[in-house]
Amino acid sequence: MVMKADKLLRVTALYQRYHKEKRKGGIVRYGPFWYGWYREDGVQREVYIGKELPKDLQWLLEGRYKPPGYKQWRWPAPPMVKRRG
Repeated sequence: MVMKADKLLRVTALYQRYHKEKRKGGIVRYGPFWYGWYREDGVQREVYIGKELPKDLQWLLEGRYKPPGYKQWRWPAPPMVKRRG
């Protein structure tokens, strides 16, 4: 399955997901599969990217870090904008 280029350009966050299937011999795990989020008309949508991450989206992984004691990767928070009030 190939993702449309217009959706690829709008992806702002990525994550990996594994699929599990219960079989007679036990649980089989497939993956990882890449998914991304993007916004369309003010609604957050999820899109399947593929088994391998395209080079066009590698920049989204730069700057991430894993805090001590956590299993998940995190991205730095965007800088806070001060409001005048």
